[in-house]
Amino acid sequence: MQTINFMCADEQSADLAEFAQRVFSALDVMDSIERTSSNYLDERYFVGSVGGGQLTVALSDESGFDDLPYWLSVEAETASNIPAHLDALIKERLRAAGVRFAKIESFGKKDMRRVDY
Repeated sequence: MQTINFMCADEQSADLAEFAQRVFSALDVMDSIERTSSNYLDERYFVGSVGGGQLTVALSDESGFDDLPYWLSVEAETASNIPAHLDALIKERLRAAGVRFAKIESFGKKDMRRVDY
């Protein structure tokens, strides 16, 4: 499983549900669902799929990213699905939708690095 993590902000979204809806709409996700889990901030998150990958949208509690309150995680079965297709699609469509975001490399690790787009 290959994963890309983004931290995001969107001035047009009032809350997590609205942000998830805007992300899924921008990426043409047709099937999304709200789920609950104590592993997530506020114990809720949203899941959808597009282009061979699964998207998870949740609130972020990562320190150092206070200006980007939402977390978008993208998982695909193979590494080749993400860099060539989903990464480009997300950058293009989220930018067009007015979402501000940063790709997080080495997410959750000591050498975690933020790449703003």
